[in-house]
Amino acid sequence: MFAKTESAVVLARTVNLYLSQLPTPEPHYVIAALTQNMEAVFEVVSNAIQLMGANGLTKEYPIEKIFRDARLALMAHGDVDTLSLGGARYLVDKLARIEQTAEAVTSKISG
Repeated sequence: MFAKTESAVVLARTVNLYLSQLPTPEPHYVIAALTQNMEAVFEVVSNAIQLMGANGLTKEYPIEKIFRDARLALMAHGDVDTLSLGGARYLVDKLARIEQTAEAVTSKISG
């Protein structure tokens, strides 16, 4: 659980640092980090509840609220699959723009 948490923090910080150095935003990096980290949080919290047994689901312990919040985060920002499809759509569109530019340059050179 510690390793997953730390890797999620490192991923978020790395993406933040990388994007802060780019002249234009690249949303697919944000989407990738967001989906990866939301899944990691849910897995870590699920493991914590598993360790606590039935006590983990009672309102007596804070892990119950953290579990609800983690589950809500999976839905609040959009389903992980929907976010992934949005990132994939962005990458396909970006590749199409690159191919169009390459074709235009090639036609200028050979024309």
